[in-house]
Amino acid sequence: MIYNFEYELKLMLSETEYEDFLMLKGCDSFKQTNYYFDTENFDYFNSKTAIRIRVIDDTYELTVKTKNPDNCAAGVIIMDENNKPIDKEKGRSLISGESDIMEHLPADALIFENRLSCVGLITTIRKKICISEGLPMAELDKSIYADTTDYELEWELSENEYNKAIEGLRLKGILLKDRKKGLSKYGRFIDRLRKER
Repeated sequence: MIYNFEYELKLMLSETEYEDFLMLKGCDSFKQTNYYFDTENFDYFNSKTAIRIRVIDDTYELTVKTKNPDNCAAGVIIMDENNKPIDKEKGRSLISGESDIMEHLPADALIFENRLSCVGLITTIRKKICISEGLPMAELDKSIYADTTDYELEWELSENEYNKAIEGLRLKGILLKDRKKGLSKYGRFIDRLRKER
């Protein structure tokens, strides 16, 4: 698997804010679907770990993300991330439960006794946009899951770029104060599932 360290600013947006950001210069939108895996009791989620297969067109990628407990700036999530491309046939087999996803996790992954299976999916329409010159492009997401649609801005930055990013958002009328921030898609999805139980 390919290891990656992720420092990401995550902010929830209103539908109007989302539509305003869609007007910014950027790349064409594309669709991705994340299939999440956990135990019946959400042992991995409770241990700050997300296991997913992401599908974009006909490409499949297995990802294991673990939240880093370090203190960080408002709205930022720090994740340790392992990615592994998998072929389409294997991806479908893992999603359906015909194959055991445990065999494809990194050697240091948490292991629980309860069976790991696909607990659901999130479909996201994503567009990369330019908010501030000199900073990486941000990702503007419309996500659909469990009869819910929400809107989010994700921005992978370095710690040194954080203050410039916050200023760029302020100039666009987006303030962090009193805004839901630092929430993962998987966390929002699990909250929704728990409310339905």
